[in-house]
Amino acid sequence: MAAIQNGDLDEASPIKRKIAKAKSMDLEAPEHELKPKSSTKKPFTWDLAEEYLLIDGLPGERNIEQSHVDFLAREMTGGKFIMAKAGIDIAICGWDGKKRKLNGQHTSWARLEVDFDWQPLITVNVWEVGTEDDARQLYARFDRNKERSRRHVTNISLVGTPEFESVGTTVLSKLAQGYKFWKGNDPDFSKDPEAIAEALRSDKYNGVAHRCIPILKQMHLAGWQHMRRAPLFGALFETFSKFKGASEEFWQKVGDGVGIIEKGDAARWLRVFLDTHVLTPGGLGAQGKKVTTNFDLYNSCVMCFNDHKAGRLRKSVPKKVKNWVKAK
Repeated sequence: MAAIQNGDLDEASPIKRKIAKAKSMDLEAPEHELKPKSSTKKPFTWDLAEEYLLIDGLPGERNIEQSHVDFLAREMTGGKFIMAKAGIDIAICGWDGKKRKLNGQHTSWARLEVDFDWQPLITVNVWEVGTEDDARQLYARFDRNKERSRRHVTNISLVGTPEFESVGTTVLSKLAQGYKFWKGNDPDFSKDPEAIAEALRSDKYNGVAHRCIPILKQMHLAGWQHMRRAPLFGALFETFSKFKGASEEFWQKVGDGVGIIEKGDAARWLRVFLDTHVLTPGGLGAQGKKVTTNFDLYNSCVMCFNDHKAGRLRKSVPKKVKNWVKAK
């Protein structure tokens, strides 16, 4: 482990205690103004790759995509990989004094698939971060290609936070999709993944998110596949933001069907709609079903909820309407 423990990377250095008292980084600065504590060129040996991969990542770090590793290895072998643009990034974390990897794990795994004697120079960047939030925000500022999608950046900004300490990444993804759909038409809405994460952690929306979580946690169950759609997640936010008790009762019935007695039950008719309509023609299980839109699916959910809350029985699945429906 010597290559990563020498000099600025030495975990035992007194600097690790100083960082804990440091002010938060200016992560609002433009990309080109963010600078690491040190930036060093090192031979990209197998040992260096292995040492980097043994460093812990942040909570919620994405899984390795073997297809991307294979692609990078082919680029390296074929001489197409631009080492001048490559780097591995490490954070020395002030809240516990430990090192964590931020960027470069796919590159490091790819290096282990390439000839031992190939030793190009790679840049090792070391960053100092005072708080866990700083580390999450810095992580999110790195490249956002296929392997670091918007959804993943949102997840890494939420998982393990005090607001979502016991919530898994699958549920967090659905929360982000639902919030994005629910607020997507607001003039001040930002699609930025960090802004979505910040909103879900805020006092304004965190309570609504937690009301949705018990329903979202059941989405993996057999028989709940009709519920797994972003417009429905958005409808959860719309109804739970206004009527907690009625929403709990309604969405549980839509999910598992338990408690539906009347043929005209609005939860039953929404289940019928969801079972007979798809958003993507030609997709898995789409044969013989009608194609609907995100807009119409969302409205159908909210219209059925409104009937449920008002105690009205339905005679059919919801009809199309021109405007967005509000829970009332």
